[in-house]
Amino acid sequence: LGPQANILLPLSFWLIPPDALEAAVVRQVLSHEIGHQYFFNLVGVVDLAEGWLSEGFAEYAATRFSEEIVGAGDHARLNYWEYVLGVDEAADLPLNSEALGVDDSFTRVLVMYDKGSAVLQQLRQRYRGFDAALARYVEAFSGAIATTRELQRFLEAELGEDLEGFFGQWIRRAGYPRLRVRARPPRDGDARMTIEIEQLPNRNGRFSAQVALRGSLLPGGDTREVDVAIDQAGPQEVPLGEAQRLSLDPELSIFRQVLPEPAGDVNLSGVVDGIDLLDVWAAQGRATPDPAWDDALDPTRDQTIDRGDLRAVVEQFGAGW
Repeated sequence: LGPQANILLPLSFWLIPPDALEAAVVRQVLSHEIGHQYFFNLVGVVDLAEGWLSEGFAEYAATRFSEEIVGAGDHARLNYWEYVLGVDEAADLPLNSEALGVDDSFTRVLVMYDKGSAVLQQLRQRYRGFDAALARYVEAFSGAIATTRELQRFLEAELGEDLEGFFGQWIRRAGYPRLRVRARPPRDGDARMTIEIEQLPNRNGRFSAQVALRGSLLPGGDTREVDVAIDQAGPQEVPLGEAQRLSLDPELSIFRQVLPEPAGDVNLSGVVDGIDLLDVWAAQGRATPDPAWDDALDPTRDQTIDRGDLRAVVEQFGAGW
């Protein structure tokens, strides 16, 4: 084990002009491999079930580098959506499973690299001191072998938080919830909207989490945010007033898909109307993989926002809860 190792890349990588479109891919690959100087070469991994401590962490380092270079989190969001939209539910595996370590399908990349880096991004969103704690983790395990259990205990001590629920749900377990969401606008004189979140049947069971529900008026208007539970049975009343747009978990704090009901109510205002149509029209041509993806804007569920989605909204005009 040591802090340095050779990085072998094709000669063609170095011939790409820095302002070329392909240069972004080169930066991502190179920053990932530099990440391995710390995660695998310095902090060792030997168990088949712990491969994500190498690949997921190196990819997280690459996303942080990308964020510093371009000033946005597009790389991290792209990894998130590549896992969520790309993985087959029947083939999905827990991050720290031996089966993932020997899997030779593309599932291994989607889970170990993409989900692995996204899990760390979610911890960073939750805890302000996460990156500093991660630096101390590298110092503490330099020249040693790390495990997921040791990582959890170390972060719990550094952050002062109980992470058993997070690790148990997103690292030791496969899958994520698909959330069917219905909204009802406030009644006269009431400042509360009603929202109902239903988890669709899932071979990996039910998930538990509190996520943000962001309500806003038209662009430039007031924005409010409250927390809602994804595992609460029945409607939840939320004090968001006459919000014309609702966004569930806008920061991708958990793995999930949001499926409005009816599907044409893409902004979850409680009724399919012209604003839904404008939102889908503005997103025309967007297709996965795309860091700006929003599954609510794809009522046909084909991972492409096109005329078919516009037709789906028009056909449901006036529908609501």
